[in-house]
Amino acid sequence: MASYGKPLPEGEILNSWWSELEHFPSSVVTASFAAYRNTHPIFPPIPNVIRALCMESDGRPGVEEAWGL
Repeated sequence: MASYGKPLPEGEILNSWWSELEHFPSSVVTASFAAYRNTHPIFPPIPNVIRALCMESDGRPGVEEAWGL
């Protein structure tokens, strides 16, 4: 968050983030944050976007593809 000029979220908010992301390998979470920084250099990350990036990069099919299967 410091790279966006924002303070680190408080404890409860961080716990919420980690509960959203705990099901993904740390390498996927790290890569998703890096991808976010590359595509959104101005706006700080939000959990839903990072979670969506994790889902895209962990090999699982997207919503449309999963529904088609």
